[in-house]
Amino acid sequence: MNKITTMHIVTFITSLRSPEARKDKRDKPLSTNTLLIIYKALKSILDSAHEWRLIAKNPIDGVSRPKADKKEKKELKSHKKSYTKDDVATVIKELYTAPTVWKLYFLGVLLGGIRRGEMLVVEWPAVVMENGGIYVEKQISFDEEGSSVEDELKTEESEAFVPMPRWFM
Repeated sequence: MNKITTMHIVTFITSLRSPEARKDKRDKPLSTNTLLIIYKALKSILDSAHEWRLIAKNPIDGVSRPKADKKEKKELKSHKKSYTKDDVATVIKELYTAPTVWKLYFLGVLLGGIRRGEMLVVEWPAVVMENGGIYVEKQISFDEEGSSVEDELKTEESEAFVPMPRWFM
């Protein structure tokens, strides 16, 4: 491990951007998301090796995280699809037959754009009937052992008051 240099890692990550790096023989480079997964795994290994003093200097320090180029970002945007009004109407209609707890949960996620882990931790003090909305302040995440724990939101910007339709409130 002591022989790995920053330039080795840069060269390795760069080589993964060519179609030849694929093992499935598809004729296009690995996605940035795949590169990011590889980068994170390598970083985790090297961070631990440095922390455990197996290596004196962490060679991944100074290596930039993989980012999508303009072409890939444009391609990703074109693949994103939203529910149509008819799709949402069908889901809402079906939810009326579901138990109340699930009806409220899924309608809250759909209508408020609230993430699963954020909606799972909502308690009554976060629901403000007078103002017609929900405060998103916490989330459910997983600890190192894989157990679910109540946690802070990933970013301060995620903390927000989410207005909801009167009929939902």
